[in-house]
Amino acid sequence: MYLYINQSATNTETSAGTLLTQAADLTVEGTVNLSSGTTISSTGGTFTFGDGLSISGATVNLQDSTLAVGSSFSNTGGSLTLSGTDLELLSDLSLNSDSAVTLIVTNQTTLI
Repeated sequence: MYLYINQSATNTETSAGTLLTQAADLTVEGTVNLSSGTTISSTGGTFTFGDGLSISGATVNLQDSTLAVGSSFSNTGGSLTLSGTDLELLSDLSLNSDSAVTLIVTNQTTLI
């Protein structure tokens, strides 16, 4: 199963809510800002935010998934849990967080 959204969105424009994808893939084009009241959860599958992702008070819980992010990734005041989750960089990435971030690099491509 695959869900594809082609629109920049801030969930303050619409009602906040919960998205549980289980093992389905989710792709969102445009910059995404997840704010308080929003919960996204996955137990497999790939989440792709090609133009960046900002978590501002939302809850994101990805287990045994892949988070693919381009441009920027920010977490401020939110709850971010990435358990057994791969971080795939789609471009040079600006990473900002108001809490500690630990990355274990297991697949690195050397640019020459």
